[in-house]
Amino acid sequence: MLASPPASSQNCLNGGSSGSRVPLNASVAVIKPVFTSTPYSQYPSGSFYAFYKKYTHAAGNITTNLGWLSTSVKFGMSYLNGWGHTFPLFQFLSSPSAISCGLVLGKNLAVISDINVTQGALFNPDGSRRFDAVVIGHQEYVTQAEYDQLRLFVASGGRLVAMSSNMFYARVDYAPSTLLETFVVGHGGYNFNGRTAWFGNAAPFARNSSGWMGSNYCCFHRFNYTGGVVDASNPVGSMLKQYVGGALAPAYRTHEENAVANLTRTSIVATFTRQSGLVVASYIHQYGRGAVFCLCIFGEDFIASDPSTQYFLVASLAVPLSAVFGALQTTGPSYSLPTSALIGLVVAAVSVPTIVLWWRRAHHKGQR
Repeated sequence: MLASPPASSQNCLNGGSSGSRVPLNASVAVIKPVFTSTPYSQYPSGSFYAFYKKYTHAAGNITTNLGWLSTSVKFGMSYLNGWGHTFPLFQFLSSPSAISCGLVLGKNLAVISDINVTQGALFNPDGSRRFDAVVIGHQEYVTQAEYDQLRLFVASGGRLVAMSSNMFYARVDYAPSTLLETFVVGHGGYNFNGRTAWFGNAAPFARNSSGWMGSNYCCFHRFNYTGGVVDASNPVGSMLKQYVGGALAPAYRTHEENAVANLTRTSIVATFTRQSGLVVASYIHQYGRGAVFCLCIFGEDFIASDPSTQYFLVASLAVPLSAVFGALQTTGPSYSLPTSALIGLVVAAVSVPTIVLWWRRAHHKGQR
């Protein structure tokens, strides 16, 4: 366990204001993306990415190599201890820099996994939230239960801080008795029902999360960036303006990004590009009684070394939601979720059945 900051007056990241410090009585969780690190840990020997490559845009039903679509999370846990591409985010969260901003592992910051969230870890038995905020990185593969948990967490008043892009691009199932993770649908159009696979339209939640997340995955090495132009009209943008002088993630060039797709109750923090009909930007989006703070570029590429991106994360955790909601000028529909309804939805989410299928042993880090 890392020690807490020696003095409350310590500057966050050697320059941030005292108001950007995360209170030690806060309750924050970061999700270890085991369901995403698992398929990436094995390409090209087997698993999802070998299947995608072999059957790109295949016509008709596919009945061969289906074992590649089901694999053990043991492989994912062996890939940088389950963090995979998100390991640099964990490096920052466990660093003295994070401590300087009041974020301390074992005190106000807990590590949980995809598996924990799928099994209901974000809520208490009475339906109340266990955490004030949840931080995610490269959360590309999730179960339906995990997706529902995250959405309900925000709706009930939590804040979700997304430090990457390409979230929720594919749905998987998980069988705890066998540790098998099985592909179901997504990743551009693949489908699998346990007996056959095919390529077609596939958007269970992969490309339609803008209603509550505020954005959708849009881009893979599509544009070149020179940093995001900070907008000081919202609280996080104002804090960034004071700290970095106007540019968020200036070293970021290109990888994967989300595009803003829902401007209702949304405030832009920093704009990376507006072209080809797309707005690639970091933003705050209110959903229900909570909010999503989305970096929306591939933060894992530089967060371990870029102070501006680290500061975005800290500011997103530190700023009061009341200040955020007061800055959202666009009026959207009101939303409320009674506690009784929340409890019912949580129970339904964590009881989604999983499909136990075969798997094929493989290894090696994957690539898109």
